[in-house]
Amino acid sequence: MKVLSKFFMLSSIVLALFLTSCSGDDGADGIDGIDGVDGVDGANGAQGIPGENGADGNANAAVLYYDTTALSGTNFALDVPEFTEQLLIQSTVLVYAQIASTHYSVPGTIGFGISTGLNLNTGLALISFYNTDDATSYAVTEGGVDAVKIVIIDSSSFDTRVASKSANAKDVLSVLKADGVDVNDYNAVAAYFNL
Repeated sequence: MKVLSKFFMLSSIVLALFLTSCSGDDGADGIDGIDGVDGVDGANGAQGIPGENGADGNANAAVLYYDTTALSGTNFALDVPEFTEQLLIQSTVLVYAQIASTHYSVPGTIGFGISTGLNLNTGLALISFYNTDDATSYAVTEGGVDAVKIVIIDSSSFDTRVASKSANAKDVLSVLKADGVDVNDYNAVAAYFNL
């Protein structure tokens, strides 16, 4: 009898467990756990291959071109709006008269006994012509000078040897001379600055 009562008791427990596991609603979700600690950063990758050097800049140099074939007289007055007071103080200005394919430095001799003078002012470049022998005025005929080229070099950013607020034309000309550039030769200046 004792065995039978244990059997019924055990059967009742099994039946109760079976019935409870088959019925009822799911319980509420539990509280989220705490986030884990971030991992350690990995080692840096190898350094990339350096890129190729870029082309040299032109050191803030520019050339202005004036067609002067229609001009004549003892003076050429060229309007140069780029000539501000500040530019004339802080920049180096080189001027060349072109006759056919030859460039002559202004001021200077442009051949055949003709010399030039130069006066730069705010907004204006004045080129004067005179006879080399006696310094009297010389009247250029129309088409006598094909073009005038004005090279403007920003002295304050030209070269680390002169780049400062106090840089002046003399400093730039010294550097150009040291670099073997003849400033009387327009083609040499143009090549140097990639103009």
